Amino acid sequence: MRRLLLSICFLLNVFILSFGQVCTNGSNNIGGLTFNDFNENGVKEASETGQSGIGVKVYDCNGTLVQSTTSDQNGNWSVTVPTAPSATVKYRVEFTIPTNLVTAGLQPALNGTSNRTSVQFISAATCSAHFGTNFSGDYCQGNPPLAVPCYEPGNLVYGATGNTNKGLITIPYNSSGPTATGIVGIAGLNDVGNNDAI
Repeated sequence: MRRLLLSICFLLNVFILSFGQVCTNGSNNIGGLTFNDFNENGVKEASETGQSGIGVKVYDCNGTLVQSTTSDQNGNWSVTVPTAPSATVKYRVEFTIPTNLVTAGLQPALNGTSNRTSVQFISAATCSAHFGTNFSGDYCQGNPPLAVPCYEPGNLVYGATGNTNKGLITIPYNSSGPTATGIVGIAGLNDVGNNDAI
């Protein structure tokens, strides 16, 4: 009997560790997912991972905190509220990105079909109170290359070999001074042709 009890406890712990706070449908349940919206379209896609560590607070109509939690390692969160949400019993859910993640560059993603704002109002039991985030560093580099078109007067084709000067180059964003460094030729004038629209 003791072994059976230990086995059940072990399996229960494995289940909780594996699935965390996955929301289950129930009249008093509110939950959802905090996720990394990599392409910033407001839609949770299969390749987008959950974001752990997001604070979630649930307030009643009087502004009283009734539940709080943090999204688990998979981004799941779930709470049970004292009274089932309805048209007359509403809850305010607030998502908070902790300071250490804000400092690292985590910010709310754009509003979309899977993602709402950091403050949401709930009037029915739901497992779809989601919150999308993204790291600005995923999209911005400290010194990104800038593409610059080059112009030459006259005909692009000189003789049999053509014009071999570069028509499109990149230069580091922080390059400065009378002699720019880090210039890289991407394509020749004879490769790109007229690049007035670049």
